[in-house]
Amino acid sequence: METPDTNTDPLQGGSPMPGTTLAGDDQKPAGAQPSDGTQPPAGTVPSEEQKLTVIMNIAVIFLFFVSPLIGFLIATKDQPFLKEQSRLALNGTITYAIFLFASVVLNATVILSIIGIPLMGLALVLTLYGGIKGAVESSHGRLYRYPMSLNLVR
Repeated sequence: METPDTNTDPLQGGSPMPGTTLAGDDQKPAGAQPSDGTQPPAGTVPSEEQKLTVIMNIAVIFLFFVSPLIGFLIATKDQPFLKEQSRLALNGTITYAIFLFASVVLNATVILSIIGIPLMGLALVLTLYGGIKGAVESSHGRLYRYPMSLNLVR
């Protein structure tokens, strides 16, 4: 009688244990973006740079666009991951600031507050979600583009 193997073959319906790779497996992790010069291969981001991006993304929840702006300005040529993730976070938070401004203008007129209140809620929820998801993805060494963000900072 065979003992069950914890590292099963994915071709036979099983899945390998998290963190393990099969010999000859050249696939990227789920959700990873292709390596085209702007996206570092998984696992090659320096630890300090990863920590800074995680802190920056968490700080988005409390400081809004200030933390990605600081990250974008302090990133050097030696920190491409921090620079790119800061740019993506800055694009997202500027977009959400535009949503908030539009919702305040719409709420100023009583009739259009039907649109303004949900828009304000959407901007706040997207900021919270983007900050948390961005921190998680950064901790894994992957870039994260905030949802519904405009590409304003290049």
